[in-house]
Amino acid sequence: MRVLLIFAIPVFMACAADRPAAKVPNMKPLEVPAGAKEIRPYTYRYTDAAGKSWIYRKTPFGVARYDDQPEVAGTAVSTRSYANVKATDAGESVRFENATPWGVSRWERKKTELNEMERAVWERDRTAAQSRD
Repeated sequence: MRVLLIFAIPVFMACAADRPAAKVPNMKPLEVPAGAKEIRPYTYRYTDAAGKSWIYRKTPFGVARYDDQPEVAGTAVSTRSYANVKATDAGESVRFENATPWGVSRWERKKTELNEMERAVWERDRTAAQSRD
């Protein structure tokens, strides 16, 4: 029986190698549309031509797209939910630092391109710095 298996397996493998591989359609990776508005870091909202609203999120594995669900009461962006985010003025831009369990996350954004959360944190830290002076 073992001898039969030893000879049968290579025969089956050779037969399988003769078959052409199934054609896979050429798929492009998903990208954030040009008219999308940034609502949080790495998260964008976009309404397509049919009027459907989508959320695009940049992840380490590429861009993901979700249906835009209505906001549940009490989940709006607030400065309290971003209490550990710190903003410092860097001339024409603002530097942000956020302490996470995996270390400090840092990013920089131009003052004209701040999203809602970044603007709220920057205003909070700017007024706190002015009151100290």
